[in-house]
Amino acid sequence: MNAPDTGAGAGHAADAGMGRDPPGQTRLRQLAEEQAALRRVATLVAGGARPAEVFTAVADELGHLIGAEATFVSRVDQLSGERGEIEGYATVVGSYGRVNDLAPVGFRRKLQPGMAMTAALRTGGPARISGDMLASGPFGEVVRGLGLRAAMATPIVVEGRFWGVTVAATAREDFPVGTESRMADFMELAAMAIANARSEEQLRKLADTQAALRRLAMLVAQGEPPEAVFAGRDQGGSPAFR
Repeated sequence: MNAPDTGAGAGHAADAGMGRDPPGQTRLRQLAEEQAALRRVATLVAGGARPAEVFTAVADELGHLIGAEATFVSRVDQLSGERGEIEGYATVVGSYGRVNDLAPVGFRRKLQPGMAMTAALRTGGPARISGDMLASGPFGEVVRGLGLRAAMATPIVVEGRFWGVTVAATAREDFPVGTESRMADFMELAAMAIANARSEEQLRKLADTQAALRRLAMLVAQGEPPEAVFAGRDQGGSPAFR
């Protein structure tokens, strides 16, 4: 499910399918697809998947749902700047589709005016950008290199705060009308899976820390010299003591 996909024809196939269905049936089909996608993500979380797997799965499912050629889930380290401007950094933690060395997982970029993700964080809702504005914007080199022509972004809200932002992009002139609402609805529910995955990771780190503390306590109780205690700390395998 998480393998890179060129996305060729994905959006066109989605449009064709929408054209054949009456409006009511189209929305019912979309809802069924969204629920199935959310179940797959929830199954990953319930199975103890690492956060990186969950983030990539969310990007993967979203890309297929809305016919995007590329999707990115990014964590945001955000600070509010002067005059209501958004300042901070976005780091890609999961991706799908036309992804190469221009925007790999771990790619970090400062938030700037003219970015769809910056607009989404500023307004708290979906934002879209296309054409020359996208090609000449802060991500111009990336989108041109990936052959993308339009992008949308929506915030990811976890526990009442902006945790990150999702960006979807297409090689077509633009996304169909209403796609941003569907994207926002899916991400609102997917945020629950992201929150659970984050909690699982925090619990793992806590367990590692406690295990390391128990090992140190045993060394002290056994009367080991300070040199052995510090060696145990350094070799205990817990990131908290490295």
